[in-house]
Amino acid sequence: MGIRNSKPFIRYFSVEGETEKWYLDWLEKQINAYSNLDFNVKLESRVKTNPVRFVKGLSFLPDKAELIHICDYEGSTDENIKRFKLAVLN
Repeated sequence: MGIRNSKPFIRYFSVEGETEKWYLDWLEKQINAYSNLDFNVKLESRVKTNPVRFVKGLSFLPDKAELIHICDYEGSTDENIKRFKLAVLN
């Protein structure tokens, strides 16, 4: 077993809705509960349908930051297609 690094391993997520945020919060807790980790995991997530707004709202980004947007395809109504394309094409 290694020594736990106090500097967390951070990934930034913009998510479409509360369900995706709840899942990432749960996942972070599950990973960090594992005692054999050499580092802590921080999954920074915010509910934003527009990934560009999410990035602009961050006050600080490390040099090698990874930013990920999670969205799902809700259906084939005009409104759902418009929101999906907005998230993907930004």
